[in-house]
Amino acid sequence: MFSPKVLYLLHTKKTMSAIQEVEKQLVINEYHKLFQFNDSDLTLISSDGVQFKIHKYLGLFPIVSPVFQGMFEAGDQDNTSTGKGRIQLTDDTLENGKIISVLLRIIYGIKLDPPSDWLELHNKYEPLVKLVDKYDIIIAREHLCTCFTLWAMTSEYLTHRYLLLGSQLNRHELVIAALKNNTASTWQASTDNLRRREALVKYHIKGENTLNLASWSLKHIRSMSTDHIFLWLRARENVLGSAKPRIDYKAIGTEFEKLLNDLNSETDKTTD
Repeated sequence: MFSPKVLYLLHTKKTMSAIQEVEKQLVINEYHKLFQFNDSDLTLISSDGVQFKIHKYLGLFPIVSPVFQGMFEAGDQDNTSTGKGRIQLTDDTLENGKIISVLLRIIYGIKLDPPSDWLELHNKYEPLVKLVDKYDIIIAREHLCTCFTLWAMTSEYLTHRYLLLGSQLNRHELVIAALKNNTASTWQASTDNLRRREALVKYHIKGENTLNLASWSLKHIRSMSTDHIFLWLRARENVLGSAKPRIDYKAIGTEFEKLLNDLNSETDKTTD
């Protein structure tokens, strides 16, 4: 027999588990309720346990993705008489319920809402791009790129993120749409306690336009296409033309050397 203390702990653990399960269901219902079809013949389970009751018999997924087709053909059968399948996804980064729900919205032709801030773009849509590439879902990738381009034309605060995303996806139309958006804001992150050249290497430059690549962090510059960086620099020079001030290249060389030393120092610190 268990002692009263052990019984109490067991009871408490079960109660907390029950509460967590209820809370989980409440959260899950927010984004899987659109995909609970009564005539479903496939249950797609996300890495965090969200169940989507969808269709495979329409031929929808084999057309969308040959990788998905192979998964569905190899999927566990819940009921051999009805032929209903069950697929468990396992990638916690790309295959959680929120991201899968957005993918299904695309496949079922449901309108996507633009991200409200950069965190939503970063946490929901950018992983979704990686997911559609993982499963070779060309139709979803094209749809996402079209949405990104339309959103980039009207975004007030995310223009630079769409510029970066367009470069990473090698979608010239998205890069151009972001650059032509005149509502780009300026960096507000404080660098008051840092030397200016350290800020140049590690952080965005406060007060600079977010579409100015010279103000970007090294991390973001490194994730851009080299071609796009070159084209941006050349386009900037062509637009400035005779209006640009006389450049002291000796001073630039000195500043370049300082920045390089800072960068090497940061690299040495990370490898120690």
